Amino acid sequence: MKIRLFLGFTLVELLVVIAIIGVLIALLLPAVQAAREAARRMQCSNHIKQITLGMHNYHDTHGNFPGGKVVQKGKENDPQAGYMATWGIAILPFCEQSALYDSSYTPTEPTNYAMHNTLTQTFIQTYNCPSDQGINRLIRPGYGQTGSPTPHDWATASYRGIAGRSLGATVSSSNQGWFDLPDEHHNLPKQWLGTLHVVGEDLGSGTNKGSFYFETFQSIIDGTSNTVVIAEAHIPEEEIVRATFWANGYGHFAVSHALPYAGTFFHHRRSICKAGMPTTFGSQDTLCRRSVGAYHLGGLNIGLGDGSVRFLTQTTDPSNIWVCLASISDGDTVTLP
Repeated sequence: MKIRLFLGFTLVELLVVIAIIGVLIALLLPAVQAAREAARRMQCSNHIKQITLGMHNYHDTHGNFPGGKVVQKGKENDPQAGYMATWGIAILPFCEQSALYDSSYTPTEPTNYAMHNTLTQTFIQTYNCPSDQGINRLIRPGYGQTGSPTPHDWATASYRGIAGRSLGATVSSSNQGWFDLPDEHHNLPKQWLGTLHVVGEDLGSGTNKGSFYFETFQSIIDGTSNTVVIAEAHIPEEEIVRATFWANGYGHFAVSHALPYAGTFFHHRRSICKAGMPTTFGSQDTLCRRSVGAYHLGGLNIGLGDGSVRFLTQTTDPSNIWVCLASISDGDTVTLP
């Protein structure tokens, strides 16, 4: 009599194999994700390097750094016509975007005019971090629109220029205000000024009028290796209309400030940011909109005036290190670990 043998797996054996494979995948997946994020963070760092080198080349050509944003004289308080080039527009020819600059930008006209729609709605790869959840998106800003006569969408970005340091937004009080708007800087100490602030003549009104000029290597008294120029400001997960817009010169959309508060490194995590901000210097929302932050694990990339790129951890002391890095002449030089 012949005996037939049936070779195969029992159900129990099959389930054991599937369980083992599942465990191996569970162990491997975090490592793969970590490797991918490390690669994205490296690419992000390279983008900031290109931006800082672009600013150096701009300086070599024009004799100064670009302005964080430029305000047209005589229209400094006109939100429908006053805002001209941002730092992102100015360095386009030095970031392999000469064709876009030459074909789509008219320097004598405000950036929000319809003639600039092609420019302001173009996604610039160098200006975006692959870890940012807002890259390659067109979003309508939640406020200001650079005073657009016809509101429209703008291309997002991941990096903002640093206009200086600040405590907050109640401009009627001492040591308060912002270096990004023409009429909100009057009470800020001049030594708190950053590299990429608003630029224009006779800004403000009455006795508070003041002029801000382009910065140079010589004006960065604290030293270029001690001064941050660019930092990451990824799209906020809870307020996408306050994203970073590289060509939008209104308010905080292209530049940020250094704030001495615990929430300052969580621009992308709005609820965490607000929890770390005080209520005594303007609204917590306003403070967070001018903060910095990235979706990298534990911190964000920053670009210094000497062209170097560093990773700033979220445990960095904002009141003794970060604010000192943001100003060009406060005399408080710091060394990053």
